[in-house]
Amino acid sequence: MITVREQTSATFRRAGGLNTAYVIVEGAAGWTAGSFALLANAAHNLTDVAGLPIAINTVCFSPLTSKSDSRD
Repeated sequence: MITVREQTSATFRRAGGLNTAYVIVEGAAGWTAGSFALLANAAHNLTDVAGLPIAINTVCFSPLTSKSDSRD
């Protein structure tokens, strides 16, 4: 049985892979076309890709349930 953490982690990994591929294609297209706008967008997307491991670790190391209910 796949846990919620495993499923979420796999989703983040897929997103990272797809975004990385997109950054490579967009960067190559920007370089080939001499488009600073495409290169800048590729660099921006690269920072998004760099943030995904932080999100993966947050999901993997955070507890799924809270220890106390603050609504009491």
